[in-house]
Amino acid sequence: ATTMLNVNDATVRPEIQGLVQEILLENSRYKRELRSFHREVLVCPVVLRFNGDDEEQHCVSRNISTSGISVISSNEFLEHQRGALEIYRLSDVSASEILAECRWCKPFGPAYWMSGWQFVHLISR
Repeated sequence: ATTMLNVNDATVRPEIQGLVQEILLENSRYKRELRSFHREVLVCPVVLRFNGDDEEQHCVSRNISTSGISVISSNEFLEHQRGALEIYRLSDVSASEILAECRWCKPFGPAYWMSGWQFVHLISR
């Protein structure tokens, strides 16, 4: 189902309503793409670390399934690149660390990238 805004809201300018509707329709098309696992929207901090690289890559999640997670970052990642993902939660529980593999990465605007990471296994601490 496509999310539609109340087009009769007199407090919102028509050009803003149109822009937001376009963004929501585009998002709806993305969610309808053929998927093998159901995904839930999840917005939370994610940190990626790679072997031999002390620098952390700070990202934000877009959605998650039992198979993997989609993240948005200012960094481009390589397909098949593996890294340790830390997914932060709203509760005070320590972040979960998961070994994951980048399955795809594509531009998301002029300065951001969206990538899909398939979970491999939990990393023990």
